[in-house]
Amino acid sequence: MPVDQINGLQITLPQITTYAPFDSVKHYEDYIARLKQIPATLDQAIAVMRQGELDGLMPPKYLLEKTVDQTQKIAEPAGDKNPFTAPATKFPMQLQPRIENVCTMRW
Repeated sequence: MPVDQINGLQITLPQITTYAPFDSVKHYEDYIARLKQIPATLDQAIAVMRQGELDGLMPPKYLLEKTVDQTQKIAEPAGDKNPFTAPATKFPMQLQPRIENVCTMRW
């Protein structure tokens, strides 16, 4: 299974902001491109989980319930409280006007 209480997209996707560099316009463009890939990545994980369910390869229910809670804690915060928006709150001053323009154009 691609998701459990220790590993999975609910853990790895928000961590992108902790290991990806954010010190150039290109880095921010790359991050936006990664964010746009998340829906397809989630669809792939869902397909694998559905197949696992059909094959009877499911973790215990109580462990899967923990992943739901983890996911909600990541998805619910709005604005600068959401882990995916962390890079937008830390623009390097010398790049700020250019990055804000790029981010506005991309969304």
